[in-house]
Amino acid sequence: AHHPLIGFNGFQDEGPLLKLSDFLFKVSWFYEKS
Repeated sequence: AHHPLIGFNGFQDEGPLLKLSDFLFKVSWFYEKS
């Protein structure tokens, strides 16, 4: 799945651990910007 918030989709088809890492990165980025 594409991540429009950051435009970072390099891990979109990787394993669940990488998906989780990408999700946590997106969440942390969002809270830094909020």
